[in-house]
Amino acid sequence: MNRLLEIVDELAYVLEEGADLPVLRYRMEEDPLHLEFLYHPPQEEAPAFITAPEEQSEVKEVIGQKEEQLPVNYNCTFCSGRMYAVKKYFRKGNKPLLVIYHNGPFGATKLSRDTSDRFIFGSPECDDIFFRLVQKLGLQNDDPYYQEFLACHFSSDRSLPEEWNDRTRNCLHHLEDTIRKHSIKLIIAAGSPGVFLAGEELFKKQTTTPGILPFTTTYGQEVPLLLMRSPSALIAIEKKRKKFEQSSDRTRYEEVKAEEVQIKKGMLAVFEKALSSL
Repeated sequence: MNRLLEIVDELAYVLEEGADLPVLRYRMEEDPLHLEFLYHPPQEEAPAFITAPEEQSEVKEVIGQKEEQLPVNYNCTFCSGRMYAVKKYFRKGNKPLLVIYHNGPFGATKLSRDTSDRFIFGSPECDDIFFRLVQKLGLQNDDPYYQEFLACHFSSDRSLPEEWNDRTRNCLHHLEDTIRKHSIKLIIAAGSPGVFLAGEELFKKQTTTPGILPFTTTYGQEVPLLLMRSPSALIAIEKKRKKFEQSSDRTRYEEVKAEEVQIKKGMLAVFEKALSSL
């Protein structure tokens, strides 16, 4: 009991003065002053994880090869303020038809996840609705070339209109390189790339009444350009029709259904006309 009282008294003292009382050692521990610190000289032979001088040149060559094999958008320095490059921004096709699209946020504040290594248009639903369109045109899914334009992700809520214009001009370098290298004869701009290239007003007009526009490269080549709604916008149209299909408002359902049919038929008619020249 007496020992317990001593401990309590010592504890009260330590709590009051403890900040200035360093603890050198605890009971049953050896005094630090009595410890011997042993010096171990380094081994003559380098550890296995350190590259020997004669092997370093080979490693540098391999690293250099990997950097050269990276997609061009990874090493692109044209735009400032980019968040990161699109993982898989280009897919080679079998026909001189190029589909350009953009899965990053544009006019939206939420940053969408980059799934370009698994899906072309960002989700299996978007890929499916576009592939249905491609197949109705008598093409295979892998016939067109696919390229994301813009080829990097940017913060939408912190971007000004003039910054999007600058990015479009900069990314034309990659677009025109694809056109020249693969002898592209027709471009389909799905969604925001149509806004980037033609402006918002003309894009809305063309997606309502589709037509063929001339796209002239900086080196003078003219390529037909078609503007279309993005696959996600087409999905929204289908969902709208399905919503009214289950409602009691049959009049509104028929209006929505007719709108969907008109949009899709108009797209197919213009696409078939453009594809006939390939």
